[in-house]
Amino acid sequence: MCSCCPFLLNRPYYQIAILNRVYKFFSLFLLLCLIWKPIRRRG
Repeated sequence: MCSCCPFLLNRPYYQIAILNRVYKFFSLFLLLCLIWKPIRRRG
């Protein structure tokens, strides 16, 4: 954990931007999975 601290402190905005993109993509993927599974079961 401490080994990542200098990297995070050097480029905070860059890291936050990447984390936001990954988080949005991951949340959309989970949402699609939750919606798609019941539809496939019905059909």
